[in-house]
Amino acid sequence: MDCCRHILKLVFLLFLLQPLTAQDFIVGEPSCLDVVRALRLPVDPGKGVTSRPGGEWLDVDRRLGEIKADLQGRQCRLKFRQIFQGQPTALFPLTSRLLAEAPQEELIGLTLWAPSGERLGTLERLSTVEVESPGNRVYIFYYPEYRNQNGRLVSFENHLLQGELMVRWDDLRERIAIDTLPDTTASAQLMR
Repeated sequence: MDCCRHILKLVFLLFLLQPLTAQDFIVGEPSCLDVVRALRLPVDPGKGVTSRPGGEWLDVDRRLGEIKADLQGRQCRLKFRQIFQGQPTALFPLTSRLLAEAPQEELIGLTLWAPSGERLGTLERLSTVEVESPGNRVYIFYYPEYRNQNGRLVSFENHLLQGELMVRWDDLRERIAIDTLPDTTASAQLMR
């Protein structure tokens, strides 16, 4: 009888774990699932911190910051679709924090759009600028450089991204958003 009860418990637990399985996490420890569930992911940007049009970038930055902090000490790799949700053709804000958290190779080649829906060009590379604060603390900011439709390289150097650049959700959803595995973070792979 105890054997049947244990089997039923196991089947029930497997049923509960069904929505997020190993296929959803390219690599990850079981505690990664705990973080995803505790934060009630995925979420829809724009339905969180702000509801004003164009304020979605605040939600994206806030959510990425929360997740990165909660994954501290864990080895996880999460895709954008595990953190956010959206309509296939919807435009998703490219933010400074997103550039810092996502592995560079996941972003290179994305088509960039203006919030108005105008196609701007293709993301060619990410670069960094170091800024020293009055307390001698050094901050590293990531900025995109893209090739516009005329072939000219356009740089967003010294500019915090707050919704000026967008990508199509369908182009982004299956890419890796956060990678806390050793030696595979965005900063470790950044090419200057």
